[in-house]
Amino acid sequence: MRAEGIRAKSVRKFKATTNSKHKYPVSENLLKQQFTAQRPNQKWVSDMTYIRSRDEAKASIFEYIEVFYNQRRKHSAINYKAP
Repeated sequence: MRAEGIRAKSVRKFKATTNSKHKYPVSENLLKQQFTAQRPNQKWVSDMTYIRSRDEAKASIFEYIEVFYNQRRKHSAINYKAP
């Protein structure tokens, strides 16, 4: 293998990234696995499980919209200005 310049593919060890055993409040599952919508904008989903309070979520969403999204998403339809 070495003479041919090839190596065995190594398997990465599984690493859990979510801690489900916590004492923080959990929001109710309003969607209940019903992903089909009858009309546009009826169901919006996101995974905010890693954000442990409402204030943190609000701050994170605000930062994404106002700092990242609005400043970087320029489009020809609006004369290359941020929305």
